[in-house]
Amino acid sequence: MVISVLSNYHRPVIFHNLNLICLDVNFLLLFAEWHSQMNFSSRNHRIQGFTLLELLIAIVVAGILASIAVPSFSDFLARQQLRSDVNEVVSMLSFARSEAIKRREEVTAEISQNSLWRIEVSTDDVLRIATGRQTAVSLSGTSSVSFDFLGAAQSCPCQIELIHSRLGKEDKKVIRITPAGGVRSD
Repeated sequence: MVISVLSNYHRPVIFHNLNLICLDVNFLLLFAEWHSQMNFSSRNHRIQGFTLLELLIAIVVAGILASIAVPSFSDFLARQQLRSDVNEVVSMLSFARSEAIKRREEVTAEISQNSLWRIEVSTDDVLRIATGRQTAVSLSGTSSVSFDFLGAAQSCPCQIELIHSRLGKEDKKVIRITPAGGVRSD
């Protein structure tokens, strides 16, 4: 009776150990099969990589794509610079108008163009000065806009044109000032 209990007790352990052994043997067989499929002999082994011809073709294709993309990216940057300068001019004109209303006196925004455009907002004293960041953007049109104590623009309607040197005249931006003092860009 004791023997049967011991034999019953040890059977699962023995079977368990046999299962582990079977798993180890299966793993070794799978590894041997995988290893035999890998071809490590020097005459059948081919080194994989890029050939010089494939590399040259890839470089030529990248060069063609870059030559197409760079001019359009350059135009994109020019348009962004122009938009930035338009926003700066609109901001300065709006500031001049709000200062005229706040101070209850006439405020003038004077625009000048040397190498960079410049706007000076002043009463008797200079309140604020802004200059362009790029020499490529030029201003034309009205050179001075005065706002009265109610915010109305005197001697308007008028407009200011901003043109970027890399872009054509068709890409110019126009800032319009209404007689009521409204400032908007097209």
